Amino acid sequence: MRRFIFPLTCILTFMLTTMMIAFSTQAASAENVNVQATSAILTEMRTGRVLYEKNANKRLPMASTTKIMTAITAIENCNINAVVTASAKAVNVEGSKMYLKEDEKITYRDLLYGLMLNSGNDAANVIAESISGSNEQFASLMNKTAKKIGLKDTNFTNPSGLHDENHYTTANELAVIMRYAMKNEEFAKITSTVSISVSVNLDDGKRLLSNHNKLLKTYEGCIGGKTGYTTAAGRCLVSTAKRGDTMLIAVTLNDGNDWNDHKKMLDYGFENVKTTIIQQAGDLNIEIPVISDNDDKTGTYIKNDIDITTFNNGNTETELIYILPDFIYAPVEKDKPIGKIILLLKNKIICEEIIFTKNDVENTKVISKRKINIFDKIKKMIKSA
Repeated sequence: MRRFIFPLTCILTFMLTTMMIAFSTQAASAENVNVQATSAILTEMRTGRVLYEKNANKRLPMASTTKIMTAITAIENCNINAVVTASAKAVNVEGSKMYLKEDEKITYRDLLYGLMLNSGNDAANVIAESISGSNEQFASLMNKTAKKIGLKDTNFTNPSGLHDENHYTTANELAVIMRYAMKNEEFAKITSTVSISVSVNLDDGKRLLSNHNKLLKTYEGCIGGKTGYTTAAGRCLVSTAKRGDTMLIAVTLNDGNDWNDHKKMLDYGFENVKTTIIQQAGDLNIEIPVISDNDDKTGTYIKNDIDITTFNNGNTETELIYILPDFIYAPVEKDKPIGKIILLLKNKIICEEIIFTKNDVENTKVISKRKINIFDKIKKMIKSA
């Protein structure tokens, strides 16, 4: 079913976003899924819907899974092609390394591979010092990213995941971090890499890096993840996998059987849920009138598929809501956000995508814009509801 709403975008968006939060926290029953982890969660990557959980909101140390946030924060705050120099303080660190030496020069991109594949604490420190001046200041930047994506039970004190009582997250929020990071193409490419040779000292030396995430080789459809271990945190693991149109994220904290538990959770997800594409990315075949010299129109499109992931025996009766203006004024630029599509299941928001203009519309004369009374629009909608 399709429903069009014109325009009231800001009011309706607020109402529907509130419903989305309530829906995404509903976990499905999975009696046959038993994991050893202190805390675990399985979510659908596209919407964040919870498919299985165990103590998912318990605050725990996360070890080197921290580096997921380190990586995405770095990508968003640096030129990844820039070259930086490793300091003695940064490379003299305990734990796993990519084995950088003092004064070695390396790009941020190659540091990110060393961070995510080798789980290099030295790479984490060089990234932090180069971007923010110190580990502490970079941790503050990581916490700003955490706040931006709505986390409330996560706090970072360093970029590597070395133990600190004030350095913690939850399985639920770690899944949110991974979901956010996977939307970045550079991050997704790095975390899916099995091995790579990177340049050190401007091509004078090469360093072979191998991904610690065994699931990339042993689990069908695995497209990324991050390992972690400290004595205090135990074994920690984040994994992502895709089969067909379904993408899943699994997280375990303090799990001595993490490889098998992730396979078990992911298998459960792929065997019991399905993803249905409701509206494909691309042209929507919806034209919006443009007030201009020639009373033109602009086409519309969306960048990503509108889809839904449900349990095989679940209700898939959905409703699409198109939030668009009655008209727009010239000039209109191509690729301008103009509205959104919202997908509902049982009046709960599942997915939403921005609608963009498809073409430019020029204008050569000044047009007096009509005044639109917002209260008249509300009254009209109430009467037609």
